[in-house]
Amino acid sequence: MSNNNVLKEATKKFAASKEAVVSAIDDGRSVVKQITKRTTRTVNDLLDDAVHNIKRYPLGSIMVALGVGALVGVVIGRTARR
Repeated sequence: MSNNNVLKEATKKFAASKEAVVSAIDDGRSVVKQITKRTTRTVNDLLDDAVHNIKRYPLGSIMVALGVGALVGVVIGRTARR
């Protein structure tokens, strides 16, 4: 093979590799968009459920919030002493 043929072959392989990389990046972008949409919908559904439960059980919600806050305070207090 002459140098010219080797150069042409390398250029063809490089172009094919470049196309494969661009295609993989585009596929990755579409997957990330799908995951983002699905995650956004899930988070919104969870927030709607939380709001509904807080409205339905306001006293229980306050008790749970106080309990969680007290627990977090105790944990932070113990780790701060060390």
